Amino acid sequence: MKAALLNADVEPEQVGYVEAHGTGTPLGDPIEVAGLNTVYCPKRDKKQSLVVGSVKSNIGHLEGAAGIAALIKTALCLKHGKIPRQNNFITPNPHIDWENIPLTIPTETIPWAGKRGSRLAGISSFGFSGTNVHLILEEAPMPEEKPETEAKPTNLSHLFTLSAKTPQGLYDLTDRYINMLETKKDISIGDLCFSTHTGRSHFEYRFTAMVSSCDEVLTSLKEYQQKGENLLKEASVKSLGKKRRGAVFLFYAEEEKINRELYETEEVFQRSFDICSDFTHALVGVSLHDELGADSLKEKPIDFSKALQFAFQYSLAELWKSWGIFPTAVLGEKTGEFVAATLAGILSPLDALRFLLGKEISQAVCSKPKLLFFSGITGAVASGEVFKNRYWQTLLLEDSQLDEGLQRLINSGEEVFLSVSLCGRVSPFAGDNALKTCFVSSSYEGVLGGYAHLISCLGTLYAFGLNPDWSAFYRGKRYTKIPLPNYPFQRKQLR
Repeated sequence: MKAALLNADVEPEQVGYVEAHGTGTPLGDPIEVAGLNTVYCPKRDKKQSLVVGSVKSNIGHLEGAAGIAALIKTALCLKHGKIPRQNNFITPNPHIDWENIPLTIPTETIPWAGKRGSRLAGISSFGFSGTNVHLILEEAPMPEEKPETEAKPTNLSHLFTLSAKTPQGLYDLTDRYINMLETKKDISIGDLCFSTHTGRSHFEYRFTAMVSSCDEVLTSLKEYQQKGENLLKEASVKSLGKKRRGAVFLFYAEEEKINRELYETEEVFQRSFDICSDFTHALVGVSLHDELGADSLKEKPIDFSKALQFAFQYSLAELWKSWGIFPTAVLGEKTGEFVAATLAGILSPLDALRFLLGKEISQAVCSKPKLLFFSGITGAVASGEVFKNRYWQTLLLEDSQLDEGLQRLINSGEEVFLSVSLCGRVSPFAGDNALKTCFVSSSYEGVLGGYAHLISCLGTLYAFGLNPDWSAFYRGKRYTKIPLPNYPFQRKQLR
């Protein structure tokens, strides 16, 4: 016990409660109390007595689980600020000097005195073989109050998700969240979504909704339930039985209006774009930052517009990767193929920008692809030609066979496709292919990279079986985990 206090840098008088091992024997209890008196009570009197209890009077001696039971009980005491009465405590052990030891056994539930956030407890667990443990447990600190002047997440759109192992489990889980949201009106929508993403396991049957308030979550859950269990099964069938490892990243060549929002809010995007801008400035003396968010790329010199298009698509792809959505294969056309080659590790961002800006390169360093790379010129898996300068020097002049490459990927079993660019062509995903593929575009109404649309895309990918890195998604954003409804286990009677 002395060693535990020393390791915790705690004075004995700071500890308000000890969860004793509590053998309940005429010999064992007096020995344990004598030890507590020696360590914890030299500077105490009856007015500042040490409160002692043991969970064994409730559930008996659990042998190997005795220590964890004591830890759970003590953690709950700290959480609620109360110490429960010692169950079945009727006659004090006559071998203990109760009159002269400043120690109290609670005969009724008592409030735990002390300032919130500063309570400390000791926990003893002694093994028959001589393996003895004493632990100092501190109350969790109070959540920091966020100053009004502190920057808070400004995004009004949030992605709410739930998941379960069975259709009925998901249906029952929505019931529990409806009950919570109807009874608790002070929940932050950001904290709710953060908690469901980072505080729960993710199973095969999934529900997603784009929302801006808890009222919208409640409405979405009720609408989902009103459609009935059959529709719920249909909505989740695409996630069944598969944990998809990623998506095919597509990079089209259509001109696009580029949204500046991601540069201002997402650190990974900003860092990647800055790298490209610095390279462009070094090559032609012009920064890409001045053109970010411009109404149109068509008014810019063609080489410069291609460099800007490359920088934005490359940065957006890096952002998707940081969110845990990784490419299983890459395919692009024109400018987009340079981005695909950079992600595949064939070209560096600097060499790709050199080609796009028309700078002479004696010999680019082309490396072996780190993932499946399809040529936009042939529509097939790239071979040795992509390691030659001429392939990249003439790429922008060649006709695109991107749709043929898409069909090959679909035929090979790829099911999830993510366009990291503006895309006006979805023909490969129509007809029969629409039933077996998931196609998501990072652009909306001609604008590439709006945050609300991107997290909507993230929801679609999640519903289809991909598992984002939620901790990385929330990095830099300040939310608080809140208590959530427990999982509704589907119990079956054994016969």
